Amino acid sequence: QFATGGMHTKIAACAIAERAGCSVVLAHGRESDVLPRILSGEEIGTLFRAGHKLKNRTRWIMNAEPQGTITVDAGALEAIRKRNSLLPTGITAVEGVFEAGEVVSVKCSGCPEAEIKLVSGLNSRDLSKVVGKNSTEVAASLGEGSREIVARPEDIVFMEGDER
Repeated sequence: QFATGGMHTKIAACAIAERAGCSVVLAHGRESDVLPRILSGEEIGTLFRAGHKLKNRTRWIMNAEPQGTITVDAGALEAIRKRNSLLPTGITAVEGVFEAGEVVSVKCSGCPEAEIKLVSGLNSRDLSKVVGKNSTEVAASLGEGSREIVARPEDIVFMEGDER
């Protein structure tokens, strides 16, 4: 009898390690002296080489469980792909309950699937009040001095090379 459970989790863990700049060897743990043999250079198991090390904040965003979902239009998707901030005017819907500073997922209405996560600068209650509004309308809805940007480029992460 052969078990297959857990392989998906192992591969996902290897991807996390790769993005952290670490190499990983997946090998059978019941094989005799497997760790000393791997460390001495013997080719056992499968080697996942370290990738380009991502910034800590980027890794945190990528690996965080989204607390809600923001739906954007095609124009907003194009803007954030060009490393511009996400503004309320490009948002068409807000799902879930989240606070400012929490990670949310982004989907695009009428666009091909894009896997994106970001740190929202507004909580879900305030963001729901300003969906589709421009900067002057945001101030009128939330009050003077309120935040007008939903997410800055450094708080937006495209998953698995989805930047294009």
